[in-house]
Parts: sequence; structure tokens; C-alpha cells
Amino acid sequence: MTAEKQSPDEIADRLLERTDDDELVLHLEDGTELPVSIRRPLYLPSSVQEGVEGGSVRYSVLADEEAVERLELPAREGVIAAEELEVGSWTRSRVEFHERVDGEFGDLERSEELRAVS
Repeated sequence: MTAEKQSPDEIADRLLERTDDDELVLHLEDGTELPVSIRRPLYLPSSVQEGVEGGSVRYSVLADEEAVERLELPAREGVIAAEELEVGSWTRSRVEFHERVDGEFGDLERSEELRAVS
């Protein structure tokens, strides 16, 4: 089922309501649904980058095993990322999967835009 497209602000608001172990479905731009559970939510209210007034969201998530196989994901663990250019105005939200090297994140293997979060 294709979810109604949410704005970056709506996606960020929904994410900020969630916490550890919450389960959600990421609706990707291509219509794919990716069920995940939140491992570690991280909201940084202010940026360390010069010229960026807002903060950022970095949520570590785990995809279920079936989704990893079906979508050919490089790893089960991914990161939901979004940034505020100015307070209350979020940029595109995406889920990223990185190569894993000795338990550490390596190079970015796959990045998908989020259409919605439910």
C-alpha cells in the first residue's frame, strides 16, 4: 500500500515522537515499505555546521530479516537522517545503509528517500 506523501516537517515530527524499540514502517519514494524498529534515537537540537541554524535527527534502526533479503540491503542496521536548515524547517529525510567493517560503519552502500513514516 502506498502511503500519502508527507512533508519533511511531518516526517521529522513523527520521528521525534518515537523512542527506543518503537516499530515503524518507512515508506520509500519508490513505494516500497520497510518495517524497522528503532535502536537508538538521536536528536541534536543545534548544528555544529557553520551557517546551519537547526539541528539533526539520526535514528539507528534495524530492518527485519525478511526486508533485508527482499530489498537486498547491505546490512540489517541503518540510519534515518534529516537536518534542519533553520529551526522547524526540515530537509529531505532518508534511510541510509552502510557497509559494516569489523562492527563499524564503513562506506555508504544505499540511501533511500522517505515518502512517509507510519
